[in-house]
Amino acid sequence: MNAAVGRHRLARRGIEKKQTQMSVEFVNPVGVKGKMIAPVPAKVEMEFAEAVERVQQRVRDGTASLATDSEIKKLTFDSQKLVYGNWDKPGPCQYAGCGERSIRRSHTLQRAGPLAAIASTDNHVIAPTLNYARAKIEYARRGLDQASTFAGFCPEHERLFEGFENRGTLQHPREYVLQLYRTVSREAVRTAFDIAHHEKQAETVSAQKTKTLTRLCLAEAAKLVSRYPVLREYQLTPAGMSEELAEWMTVAATDLGQIRAMIGDLQLAIDAIDQGALGAHIHRYVLNGRLPITLSGQSAVNFQLDDEPHRLVLFVTVIPEATRTQILIASRSAHAALLDHHLSSLGLLGPGNGVNADALLGFVEAFLFHGTDHWFFEEAYWKSLPPASRDALLAAVVGDGKLGIDAAPLQILPRSPRFVATRDPLLPARPARKQRHAARRARGWSEHEPLDLQQSYRILAARKDLTLVASRDNYSDDIHVHSKPRRKDGWVFARSIRAGQWRGGWRRVRASRVDPFG
Repeated sequence: MNAAVGRHRLARRGIEKKQTQMSVEFVNPVGVKGKMIAPVPAKVEMEFAEAVERVQQRVRDGTASLATDSEIKKLTFDSQKLVYGNWDKPGPCQYAGCGERSIRRSHTLQRAGPLAAIASTDNHVIAPTLNYARAKIEYARRGLDQASTFAGFCPEHERLFEGFENRGTLQHPREYVLQLYRTVSREAVRTAFDIAHHEKQAETVSAQKTKTLTRLCLAEAAKLVSRYPVLREYQLTPAGMSEELAEWMTVAATDLGQIRAMIGDLQLAIDAIDQGALGAHIHRYVLNGRLPITLSGQSAVNFQLDDEPHRLVLFVTVIPEATRTQILIASRSAHAALLDHHLSSLGLLGPGNGVNADALLGFVEAFLFHGTDHWFFEEAYWKSLPPASRDALLAAVVGDGKLGIDAAPLQILPRSPRFVATRDPLLPARPARKQRHAARRARGWSEHEPLDLQQSYRILAARKDLTLVASRDNYSDDIHVHSKPRRKDGWVFARSIRAGQWRGGWRRVRASRVDPFG
């Protein structure tokens, strides 16, 4: 297992340090333990309010604390233990529309691929982990069977990844999309866990601060309390916490919506890529050397474009192989312009396919520090790093309140003058696709025909003497028209219809790939 360690990328600073901006609310209870309470004289209530204000001022100027750093740290780890203790428990399958339970351990990064590429001789890698007993982030050796796992997919949808999982390498465009599909699915699970953790953390920290605030106020107004014991029953609450949490929850919920939307995009992309289209916005970079690290994750970048504020949710996967490293950077198709703008600002997108290797490594390092806690190092390389570098990286796992891809505070990946990086598209350029379409049209296959199933049956049956069937997609509203296979999982001719229009031309595929998620 490599459970998410709860990186507080959005709200950690607000939860810890907002105590300097507290206000206090209190009410006079009408009764205690079933007995009616006589109202407190207005003069006494005013004096009590003044005592509360003095405590508030001490909190603001730092002479009093409602929760020490060590208390907050302990409460944080306690809530993490409570929430992330369920990381390995089966949950709903992450494939949209599937109602089955997931297996306990779906690999996000291939066991036989990037993990094996950097594993030690006894098949272990280095990963960050939570030490609940010591309430700190540490690094630990992880076996390949437990590294990079999450409760992701049911047995049926786990089989989507069998081909490249068994082979150990990504070779076809469709397999890259599937790898990103696993990356994004894990981020959906992790974000949901993060939200649950922050809710629990805010609840426990607020309870601790309320307890301390009540004690300080009662001590400040001790003489009043001795004369009017009912003052002990006043409800003293640090205000402002719920507003800060609500702001974070709004952003987190928005990001989770984008992540789930990306899952939908990638599910459609599986079918689209078989027809020569990508269906999601993906950049693939190749470095001519094996990096001693593999990672995957999601981050968000806030920036101005055309005088408008934008928030880009992007996904990154680093895949080391024997002699090279592939880096996938992706976003929703709807955010293609935002991702391209961001990569251009980093020098990773320009004319031609050549890329500055140092800029690419800098991007990976920045993502490593500020974007994900889901990383794995080669053990020998990790041990060769200076202790200060290792400590800085582990400290970044807890979170520093930064948003997006800020520059890495230090260099942690190897550099070499022999490194050469390129941007290699997953699919051929559009002119090549147009040439294939022209060849199909020359054979008499029209790409855009009106929605007429009976006509399509007659056309294909006449050409190939085949029997056609139609079925509705289990995920979308697409209708798949295909010939009946002559044997189990045999070759068929297939075509899809959406919103009354054909999606591409007829294609020859295996029967099981007509509806890949059926």
